[in-house]
Amino acid sequence: MSDDSAVKRNLILFILALVVLGVAIFVIAQTVTKDTSQVERNKLGEKAMLARIKPVGEVTVGGAAAAGAATAAASGPEVPGACMGCHGSGVLGAPKVGSKDDWTPRVGQGMAALVANAKNGKGNMPAQGAGMDDAQLKAAITAMLDKAGLSAE
Repeated sequence: MSDDSAVKRNLILFILALVVLGVAIFVIAQTVTKDTSQVERNKLGEKAMLARIKPVGEVTVGGAAAAGAATAAASGPEVPGACMGCHGSGVLGAPKVGSKDDWTPRVGQGMAALVANAKNGKGNMPAQGAGMDDAQLKAAITAMLDKAGLSAE
């Protein structure tokens, strides 16, 4: 046998041994991890990832949070948090809570027009008044007008 054919034979045997070793490791790994399927492992990993990247706080506009805040406004003079986001500081031209100057030109439109503006949106204010119904919108507007010393009907 020549030296070249011996090298080829040894190389083929080496590669064959690596393939057999790889298959054996794969079979052993599958047997050891048989109790948890790949899908379950992925779900566990996804839950851990979501827990790691979960925000410290959550912002909620509309939905149950706004409805609960608006309901609270209906029972007292509090302005819902969904409204205070803009009306608290007057951001983007929103009339500020407690500012008679900001609210006086709007009071002349009447409550129906103010509710319609909140419901349909006006300027930078979103439509539907952050997900509140007409009664909740009216209560929120009334609370803001009360804080400005005004009323509209």
